[in-house]
Amino acid sequence: MASLGTSLCFSLKITYHTVEILLQTIKKGSLSIDEYVKKIKHIADSLAVVCSLVDDEDIIIYTLNGLPPEYGPFRTSIRTRSAPILLEELHVLLQCEELNLDITQTSSIDILTTAMVASKEANK
Repeated sequence: MASLGTSLCFSLKITYHTVEILLQTIKKGSLSIDEYVKKIKHIADSLAVVCSLVDDEDIIIYTLNGLPPEYGPFRTSIRTRSAPILLEELHVLLQCEELNLDITQTSSIDILTTAMVASKEANK
């Protein structure tokens, strides 16, 4: 019977470390902010199932670390806040930042397209 308990304990340790590594190395990639935060919450909940609650501050750090470079200024502003932030608040701010980045990218494409059309017209 001790062998079964040892085996179960070992199995839980492997599961815990696997899920912990997933949380520490998660990247936003092509996920939307909503999908990304939902995935992080799911991983953190999975860790809680194997008896290890993840500190909210750690979840915030992992979330920020997985963001792509265009979120650099946003990450800095969150990390330099004097007051701690809740994951729900970070989620809302990330949604706003995602929208802002989408608008900025669309505006840049529009400006480039306009410049290319104007250049073609001028060369006629």
